Amino acid sequence: PGSFTCACFFFAFSIMGLECVIYSEFDNIAGPKIVFQYPEGYVTSEEFDAVSDFIIAKPTLCAKLVSCAAIGRKFVGIPQCIEDRKYGRNALLFNLWLRVHRRLGLDAVRAGAAQGCVPAQLAGARV
Repeated sequence: PGSFTCACFFFAFSIMGLECVIYSEFDNIAGPKIVFQYPEGYVTSEEFDAVSDFIIAKPTLCAKLVSCAAIGRKFVGIPQCIEDRKYGRNALLFNLWLRVHRRLGLDAVRAGAAQGCVPAQLAGARV
């Protein structure tokens, strides 16, 4: 049932142009890395390396909408930084981001936000 639910969820988003959902974070030893993505293996390490500076952004870009285009795809997310001494380097840098179809228009993102399918912050994205 869990994988069926994920497949249905992804199918609904693919209609809107969403190709992949990715959670990534900064590892203090390995650097930026993908922790989870659906579908698995959809974003290659080469693609991730090309956009990782925007995905796991410096604190100046945290909590701001970031979109970038690379390798024929668009990436949209809101990098986050939680500062606390319990984390290595005193901060946890992470992002739940989307890989969207290059032709995705703002109307599709806004429609998803209106239906509660896409975070409201992405409704104002310039993708």
